[in-house]
Amino acid sequence: MFNNSTFFIGLDLGDKQSHIFVLDPKGELIEESRLPTNPTSLQRKFASLPRSRVAMEVGAHSRWASQLLKDLGHEVLVANARKLRAIYSNPRKGDRADAETLARLARLDPNLLSPIHHRSPQAQADLAVLRSRDALVRSRTLLINHVRSVAKSFGARLPSCSADSFSNKAAASIPQPLRRIDGVGPITALAFVLTLEDPSRFQKSREVGPAIGLVPRTDQSGDRDPQLRITKTGNSYLRRLLVNSAQYMLGPFGPECELRTWGLMLAERGGKNAKKRAVVAVARKLAILLHRLWKNGEIYDPFYRSRSNAGQPVIASAAA
Repeated sequence: MFNNSTFFIGLDLGDKQSHIFVLDPKGELIEESRLPTNPTSLQRKFASLPRSRVAMEVGAHSRWASQLLKDLGHEVLVANARKLRAIYSNPRKGDRADAETLARLARLDPNLLSPIHHRSPQAQADLAVLRSRDALVRSRTLLINHVRSVAKSFGARLPSCSADSFSNKAAASIPQPLRRIDGVGPITALAFVLTLEDPSRFQKSREVGPAIGLVPRTDQSGDRDPQLRITKTGNSYLRRLLVNSAQYMLGPFGPECELRTWGLMLAERGGKNAKKRAVVAVARKLAILLHRLWKNGEIYDPFYRSRSNAGQPVIASAAA
């Protein structure tokens, strides 16, 4: 037995709260308490205790907690949880029971805990870098495979190349139907398709605006017809993306198009919140336009009204 130990302590580390069970050399309970699972709380608590033997289970917090208690002069045993049948087979398992079992096993025989050895902080940090790199490599591979799969669904095949050169070599081979309206990025377009799933859900494209909450609420009664905020029904994430696209289109770097011109005219009408109403109106028109292009397979023409007035086709067919 570790003769210099004054107390035998079981420390059950929880994610937010930890349970402490303290025994004297005779196995009598001295203290039972809880404290927050953070370095400050453990430092304050164990700095006030005499040199003791502390037992804890291996887990998310055991590495830093065990190092902190060792620095305070305590003997620390980190138990191998897989071999602690006395804990896992307990029909009345709980934080208090686990802490008591750890304390009593530490008092009787440390070998019963099958203690493990944690890596040093530097080794742990270096290993974290390697694991982070592995996660990034796997994520990159997943994204590249996703882009290749999407391209195949349009009848295209991206060139074989290394992962490092993929962004440069694949861009020119992306099929034309994947090109987006200026101001609508791939995330917004993808969210639009995944949220609506099937363009045939709506007989008319103008039905999309109300479905995603981009139309004003109404409270008309007699001569009273106040201007109200939008309904905000449907998918809030898609609605936010469309509004962001509309804000860009009406901003200083927005592309010149019929939709931008129309929105700026609304914003110039003045009045309270004119700019906000113009953004929402453009977002609603944008949703209608995206649905029409998706449903009919048309190619977007940013100046379709001007060309129509000049006697040219309104929107060219994708087949043409």
